[in-house]
Formats: sequence, C-alpha cells, structure tokens
Amino acid sequence: MKSKLVVLVLTLVFVFAAIQTASAGWGGGQSMKMRQNPVNMTDQLGLTAEQAAKIRQLQESQQKAMTELQGKLRQARFELRQLSFTPGATEKQLESKAAEVQKLQQQKLELMQQHRDQIRAILTDEQLARWSEVRNGGPCPNPNGPMSGPMGGRGAGNSGFCPFGQTR
Repeated sequence: MKSKLVVLVLTLVFVFAAIQTASAGWGGGQSMKMRQNPVNMTDQLGLTAEQAAKIRQLQESQQKAMTELQGKLRQARFELRQLSFTPGATEKQLESKAAEVQKLQQQKLELMQQHRDQIRAILTDEQLARWSEVRNGGPCPNPNGPMSGPMGGRGAGNSGFCPFGQTR
C-alpha cells in the first residue's frame, strides 16, 4: 500500500513539473513576465492624454464585448460536449453545433483584430515601434500574428506576436 502511495505521489510531482515546464514554453512565460513587471504604457509609448483616454475607452468596450462573446462560446462548447453524449443525437445536430462554435470562434478573432486596428489607428508609427519593444523586448519578429508561423503558433514558445502588426 505504501509503495502505491509513493508511486502516486511521485507521478503527480512529475506531472505537475511537466505542466509547469510546458506552460513556460507555450507562452506562459511571457504572461508571467507581464504580471511580475507591469509597465505604464502611457509613459512608455509617450501617449498624449487624448490617446490614452481613447485607448482606455476602446479597451473597456472591447472587454465588455469579449466577455459576452466568450460566455456564448463557452456555452456553445458545453452544449456540443453534452450533445456528443446524448443518445440519439444525429450527425447533423453535432455538425450544426460545431459550426456554431466555429462561428463564435471566428467572431472572437474578428473582434480582436478590429480592436488591434482601432488602436493602430490611434498610435503613431513611432509609438507602434515602441510598443513592440516594450511588449516583446525588441523589434517585431512576426508581424503576421501568432498563428502564422510554421507551427501555427503552437508549441513555439514566445511567438513574438506584435499586437498591432508592425514590422521590424
């Protein structure tokens, strides 16, 4: 009994360590860095009071819209999972629900792109370049976005995504 408990504990420790290592390699490291070392983007980018106010307003409206959309997406995914375990559910029903999930995911991507475009319209070229340096530690290595790399952004660690699409 003791040996089974020891094996179980060791397995859990190794699984936890693997998850921590994987999350750091899959972009978790950058988000942790941002939380540990926040910066005042108004100061860093040299935003005017008007620019800062516009961006704050855009962020607020973006957050509200994104929260609502994520809730709908979460519900649709749940319904799809439930439907997949429902006796008598047809392939057509499953495909319809999967299409709904896909449509919501596309809306989410479009909302994010719209937000980036709106912010890009507010910032000057110099501010866009500075944004890249502040966020990514240097010039933008991937102006086409996080999903455009050879691995589609998966497992590539810090994809070097530049949120406003500026180039080097």
